[in-house]
Amino acid sequence: MQTHSAAIGAKALSLSVTLGLAAATLATGTPAAKAKPTSARCNITVRVLRGRFSGSVTRSVPASCPFARKVAETSLRAIIGAGGGGNGYFSTRAYSPRAPRGYRLHCTATGNLYARRGISVDCRAGTGAGGKAVRVLYLASDTLALTPYYLDYAQEPLGSYTIGPEGVPWVPIYGNWVEHPDAVAQWGLREYAYGHRRPLMIAARWLANHERADGGIPYLFTLQDGGGVAEFAPWISAFAQGQAISELMRAYQLSGSPSYLRAALHASIPFQHPVPTGVTSWWGGHRWYEEYPAAQSQSFHVLNGFMFALVGLHDLATRSLAAWRLWRIGVRSLVAHIESFDVPDQHTQFYTALGPDHVPVDAYYAQTDAMLIRAIARWTHNPLLSSYAHRWTNYTH
Repeated sequence: MQTHSAAIGAKALSLSVTLGLAAATLATGTPAAKAKPTSARCNITVRVLRGRFSGSVTRSVPASCPFARKVAETSLRAIIGAGGGGNGYFSTRAYSPRAPRGYRLHCTATGNLYARRGISVDCRAGTGAGGKAVRVLYLASDTLALTPYYLDYAQEPLGSYTIGPEGVPWVPIYGNWVEHPDAVAQWGLREYAYGHRRPLMIAARWLANHERADGGIPYLFTLQDGGGVAEFAPWISAFAQGQAISELMRAYQLSGSPSYLRAALHASIPFQHPVPTGVTSWWGGHRWYEEYPAAQSQSFHVLNGFMFALVGLHDLATRSLAAWRLWRIGVRSLVAHIESFDVPDQHTQFYTALGPDHVPVDAYYAQTDAMLIRAIARWTHNPLLSSYAHRWTNYTH
């Protein structure tokens, strides 16, 4: 069984889990018919994902508490190792005090670990009609606690929008009005920061409906850069994917509809693939989430698009082990490269690390970069990121 050491060592995230065992005894040589039911409770802790699933095991058979814990841990880790969902078959091994070589448990899982209803796992030790049954039930409480005040946007004026026929903002691009994925997400997030729920849900539905099979939410216009073409339609961006995830997760929190969670999980897939089909490039041995993944076949490493992507992955990390890993990978890359963007003599940052847009940003971008790095530093407690958060905040004063 694979152990997720990086996840186990992370800060605890408390989820309430009830694990029910109702079965014939799994002790070797003890027939189910001869087992005398007993009533006992075993307090257990299963460390997994970003933190701790804590609760109790109630057993109605004379199985030991350590064995009950092992059944819970191994089956849960098998589910997560298979991709984080339920719905499927897996095989794992648990050890009874009287079976030093262990039982091979053949299990059926239904449900979703990241949904409110949790996962039901039915395991059978042995084969045939004489196989001994174990039922393990995981009920994950709703611990998602994303603030509606997305970053510091509640402090900014909402501005005015031109609303298109699908109920989301239009953006003028090269003389044409178009629907713009990151503009849609940002509109919903800003409105929600002021307590307006309806725009959030409209934006979330639009993003979910426009999500492709590969998880990308594409821009349907060609982006031009000076005399050359930078991005051919349709193209995707780590910036838009990250903001869409933040939008969809708040819609999930507000509505409880698992369709928004599924859409957010799906939107994280492009982060797992290299450019140009995905949004991830390599920079000095580290992965970078690209705002313009195929710009003139060269990755320019945009700073604020990368940090917006990190915020989205952080919002999803409580429900996805893959997103948690992508978040941690991105944080390490930011720590490795943040110095490349600092322009202390002009009290600002570079927009990109490479290419023609390697220029100092204006005051608005500098303020946005400071806002983003403050949030990431607060979540990571990384001393280097905290120092840049302090420095870049001072640049804006």
